[in-house]
Amino acid sequence: MNFQSMQFSRKRLILAVLAGAFLLLAIGALALRLRPESEVKVRAGTKIVCIYGETLKNDVKELLVSRSEAGRYRVIVEKVLCDRHRKAQEAFERAQKLAREGKKAEALKAFKEAASYDPDFRDVKAWIASGGASGSSSSGNSSGESNSGSGASSSGTQTKPVALTPLLPASLDGYESGPILKETGAASRTFMPLPKKHANVSSLVVRVYDFGTTTRAQRFIDNVSRKLYSKNPKTVGVNGAAAYFGTQPPLYATLAWRKGQVVREIVMGSAENKPQSLLEDITWVSDRVR
Repeated sequence: MNFQSMQFSRKRLILAVLAGAFLLLAIGALALRLRPESEVKVRAGTKIVCIYGETLKNDVKELLVSRSEAGRYRVIVEKVLCDRHRKAQEAFERAQKLAREGKKAEALKAFKEAASYDPDFRDVKAWIASGGASGSSSSGNSSGESNSGSGASSSGTQTKPVALTPLLPASLDGYESGPILKETGAASRTFMPLPKKHANVSSLVVRVYDFGTTTRAQRFIDNVSRKLYSKNPKTVGVNGAAAYFGTQPPLYATLAWRKGQVVREIVMGSAENKPQSLLEDITWVSDRVR
């Protein structure tokens, strides 16, 4: 074989190697394009929630989608005033007006009407316990802080007012915090449970009331909490106080306790219609109420 033939063979070999390399690169690129894209879990859908904490609609679902498409999916939360709570709100505001006018019997009737729509609406239970009398549960201003005053009373000795809003948790792990609602001598905050953390809980409201006297505070627990939530009664220790636990099947459980003139009340809804099973969950919340 002469020199020219050897040189030609070497060129053919180099060209064959290069062609093979390009073929491998092309096959690799094609394989990458054909390989299924990695998938991720996303949550998508619409959730409609009443401003008072009740979930009206929830079609949020977990989906498995390609990573590049994940940004197109989201959860839309709409907050509305549902018809039931609109009626409760109207009756409650009418009752407060009647109470301020000294029309005790008419006010009590209107408060009971509000409670018929939602027995846990604002501080309606305290008003009913007081017989619908303005200032009987406690008298205060719109800031939610009590102005009970001082001096003797047939319901016990009036003590200095207590700042209520600092007693409410600012946040709770696994819950979305709602705004603080302030009433005369009362304050409350609604928390929306996140399904991944608290699938067994449908709703949560934490309330604090300043009744002005220890007698009135205890009367609320005895005449309201124990009667409205009379099933599965238990006594639970909460931060050195004896708390009352009871249920109102099929949905609600409560934990209520008194520290001086102030009552702390937690009302929790069961997503499984088993309120008696919420004892551990509601006690966990109580540890975060001041």
